[in-house]
Amino acid sequence: MAYHPETKTMEEVESSPGSKKVDGAFGQLGDILAVLYREDDDVVLEVGNYHFWLGVQTGVSVVHSGSGLNRSLTIVRESSEDSVVVHYPLEEGPVPTELDSTPFIEDEDFDFGLYIANVANSPERLDRIYR
Repeated sequence: MAYHPETKTMEEVESSPGSKKVDGAFGQLGDILAVLYREDDDVVLEVGNYHFWLGVQTGVSVVHSGSGLNRSLTIVRESSEDSVVVHYPLEEGPVPTELDSTPFIEDEDFDFGLYIANVANSPERLDRIYR
C-alpha cells in the first residue's frame, strides 16, 4: 500500500527502483482515515485533512479518552490553538485483552487512536518508530 499525502489517498502499488520508502501505519477512526508515518527524521500524523508533526519540540499534544466502545482522540497544536477532536466507535474485539492469551497483546493493538496517543506521548517511541 502507498499513501499519497498530497491527495490523501491510498493505493496498492508495487515498489519500484528509486522510489522513496516511507514506513508507517494507518487505520480508521470511525469514518476518518488516520495515518502515522515517518518522513525523514519527522513523525507525521494525518487525521482527515489535518497534518501534524509529532515530537517534543512541535507543541502538539495528543490525548485519548473514552471507555467501552465510545472513544475520542484530541489533537491540539498549541502554537496556533488548532485542535481536532475525533469521536469514533471502537470495534468490539472477539476476546477482551485481559482474557486473550496472545503474548504481549495490548489494548492499543485494537484501538488505533490509543496507539497514536501512546506513540505521540512517548519520546522514546517517537525516536525509534518506523526507522
